Amino acid sequence: MRKLFYLFMVAMCATMFTACSKDDDKNPLDDNGGNGAKEGMITMIAENDEIGVDIETFNEGDIITIDWGDGTVEEFKSVEIYDDWDEDGEDEIHYVLSIDSYVEHEYSNRNPHIVTIKGKIKYLDCEDNNLTSLDVSGCTALTKLDCSYNNLTLLDVSKNTALTELDCRHNNLTLLNVSGYTALTFLNCYDNNLTSLDISKNTALTDLSCGGNNLTSLDISKNTALTDLYCGENNLTSLDISKNTALTDLSCGGNNLTSLDVSKNTALTDLYCGENNLTSSALNQIFRDLPQGKTGNIFIYDNPGSETCDKSIAENKGWEVYY
Repeated sequence: MRKLFYLFMVAMCATMFTACSKDDDKNPLDDNGGNGAKEGMITMIAENDEIGVDIETFNEGDIITIDWGDGTVEEFKSVEIYDDWDEDGEDEIHYVLSIDSYVEHEYSNRNPHIVTIKGKIKYLDCEDNNLTSLDVSGCTALTKLDCSYNNLTLLDVSKNTALTELDCRHNNLTLLNVSGYTALTFLNCYDNNLTSLDISKNTALTDLSCGGNNLTSLDISKNTALTDLYCGENNLTSLDISKNTALTDLSCGGNNLTSLDVSKNTALTDLYCGENNLTSSALNQIFRDLPQGKTGNIFIYDNPGSETCDKSIAENKGWEVYY
């Protein structure tokens, strides 16, 4: 009997271990609209006399606790609102902390305060808070993050593989690793100090803004879903967009380009290539390669050939030329 009991207990333990392993391997988001999303924790250091955050949860009634770092702890229960956050003309359901979706807190001084947020956080907007540190590694269910207009020098989002949108523009980042985010569709890292950017794994990306950095090269050959690309104000000497046939808006001004092949970009409607090193012959070739029969806009000013190129080539195709 003891042997049978021992064998039974071993089998039960093995079953429990297997079940636990399966739970540990689950995606941070389950298949039921985030009902099974794990509790997350986000910490940030703010050096300001006030701070404001916009938080969306997965379901109505989700509890979010915020420790503001000065002895004040508040608990919020998310409420349902209808709003057109995507600006597509249709209201969607969102679960936020207040009717205007924004909560804020005032401090008595501008000393650094460590703010801790706990709960099932789907979206966090902490822009323009003079943040010097942001740790989102404990919130693996996060799908959207806006931490723009702060003073961040480091942003580790390696654990946030559920991210679909990341806005970290206007910070002081020198490195940004987004290689693990295959679901990422929107990335804005404008106005940082990046010298390189690897987006080869982000094949779902449709909107990329990486201008205002120190990039000397940009490989977007794997990003065939791109429709909007802003890579201006860098140090690019070449740009290959031959694989990006879905591209409708391209802004690559303020670089050192001497040529630009748009012959494969038949969906293009807006092209800004001013402030480069494009001669009149290079610009004329761009005009010849522009899609025929479309009403588009091309900005070419402050190039060596801006004044002497044959603008009628583009105008006869229906394009407006700005020089």
